[in-house]
Amino acid sequence: MDVPELSNEQIEDLLVGEEREKIAAALRQAGLPTEALDSEENTPDQIAEVRGLIKKVVEGGGYSLPKADSPEGAQEIVLTPEDERAKEGLIKILSEESIDDALKIKEGLSLSEVLVQEAAKEVMISYLSKMDIDYALQIKEAFSLPDSLLQSPEVQEAAKEVMISYLSKMDI
Repeated sequence: MDVPELSNEQIEDLLVGEEREKIAAALRQAGLPTEALDSEENTPDQIAEVRGLIKKVVEGGGYSLPKADSPEGAQEIVLTPEDERAKEGLIKILSEESIDDALKIKEGLSLSEVLVQEAAKEVMISYLSKMDIDYALQIKEAFSLPDSLLQSPEVQEAAKEVMISYLSKMDI
């Protein structure tokens, strides 16, 4: 699996404040040690160790890291082939309007939130483009998706297109 190559500067940025806590949480979730994050100094050895730990986390699948060449805050989702298959299956089931079945699969396979959110976002965009706002909102509620997902550029663009289409059909 290709792991995004982060520069020393990008890793140092990840080792500050809230980002440091996010990295620590991802390491704990992956069952990896967090001692490399204990020191406030960013020594070359610490940066190398954190780079190795990040690689292990990403290779475990379903975690997001900043893209090396993207604006601040942009994320790259790295999924294993198994995660990709699970995501596609979840998309298929949600596209068949089987929210209950999708929830059972999510729980039964212990799918990561990142994977579930990506699948749900794709299906929500599809249904928004069909002007089926109710089903898109049902997905959001059933999976307890964060409002930030609705604020993603892709969802905002789909919602904008729905409103333009809707308003153009109205007799004003």
